[in-house]
Amino acid sequence: INMAIEDETPMFCKQKVNFAPPDRITHMSVSSELIVLAMNNGILFRIDLKHPDKPEEIEFSKQNPQLRLNGMFLDPSGDHLLLSFVPRNTDSQLPAELFYLNRKSTKIRQTSKFRGHEITAVGWNHNNSRSDTTRPLLLGTSKGLILETELSNDSERIFQSSLEQYWKQVFDIGKGNSAITGLEFHKVPNLERYFIIATTPNRIYQFVGNVSSSDERPLLQQIFNIYLTRAEGFIEVPSKKTLRYSKLQFFYPKSTQRHNLPTSFAWLTEESIFYGQIDVAGEGDEVLADSQRLNYPLSPPAPPPLNFVLTEFHVLLLYPNRVV
Repeated sequence: INMAIEDETPMFCKQKVNFAPPDRITHMSVSSELIVLAMNNGILFRIDLKHPDKPEEIEFSKQNPQLRLNGMFLDPSGDHLLLSFVPRNTDSQLPAELFYLNRKSTKIRQTSKFRGHEITAVGWNHNNSRSDTTRPLLLGTSKGLILETELSNDSERIFQSSLEQYWKQVFDIGKGNSAITGLEFHKVPNLERYFIIATTPNRIYQFVGNVSSSDERPLLQQIFNIYLTRAEGFIEVPSKKTLRYSKLQFFYPKSTQRHNLPTSFAWLTEESIFYGQIDVAGEGDEVLADSQRLNYPLSPPAPPPLNFVLTEFHVLLLYPNRVV
């Protein structure tokens, strides 16, 4: 019998935050005790939770008033922020743009190599411990391209005019038809083995392989090259193809190690939450294991959730007017 005890500590609790945003919040990212909020008026609020009474305001609308913010991506350390912009007018010939903001700076810098690419997902480097460089990372686009790059904010390099240390297209999932909605990669500890997980609105892909040298650039090209002559492994879920987005989340257990691997994953799709375990013990070309589907609540009737959070045992679903 499942009965709640009166004095039982609530599993989840809701706490009011003493913050009155000056305008509608359009995007939010949280990582390593740093919150970044994007406002409809073109202002970023950057709040260090260690000093919440000293928020920073950074204007981003002046970068190009004819563009609107379409995506905001904060790395696990909170040091690196990417801002993806697209034209306000869908008929505009203006190209999409990608901007970068370092935690130690208030200056938003424009990248030079990704003009025309609408960045829809970022696979950050979880082995990176430096604040002046992102180390190799992956970018997913609205056309299904996967790009690899490294962005450096080293102010001591006087003659460096570009943020990008290098950049290259390393794979094409969608052949122009499907946006990449989620992207993540990890190195298996004590091995030269990597796995890459990518999602579109109705498919989840996994790429697994070895890298001969961690100094090689692009770092992950060797793995993607395997799938030029082999069909990429993916799982496809039922879809009416009316939902243009999906969301990918991972659960990381508490650990004293800096680069601990996720132990489970969940993927928000049009029909359900698809979830399972991350198993790197085998030597095959799959790391997603014990996958299952969790259907959305039937009552009250509602469209798919906007987003979700994955915990060790639960999934919290975000709807426009409630959390389930």
